[in-house]
Amino acid sequence: TAWPNPVAGAARLRLTAREAAPARVTLFDVRGRLVRRLFDGPLPAGETTLEWDGRDDRGDSSAAGLYYVRVERPTRHETRVITLVRVR
Repeated sequence: TAWPNPVAGAARLRLTAREAAPARVTLFDVRGRLVRRLFDGPLPAGETTLEWDGRDDRGDSSAAGLYYVRVERPTRHETRVITLVRVR
C-alpha cells in the first residue's frame, strides 16, 4: 500500500510479510527505467514501512508522473502505481 497517492512530497509504502524473507523494492518510471532502489535485503515478518521522497538514486528530484513500485520476494512479485505531482 502507498499513501498518500497521489503524492506531492514523500510517499510511505507499507509492506506486510507473513514470514521473514529476502526482498527487493524498486521504483521505475513509465519507460521502465530504474529510478530508485528503496530496499534490498532481509524483510522481517509483519509490517515494514518505507518512504520515497520523490528523488532518484542520485538524489535528484523526479519529474511529475506515474511511477511503478515493484516488490520482489522469493515466492511473490507485486507492482503498484504511485502518482507524483509537483506543486508550484
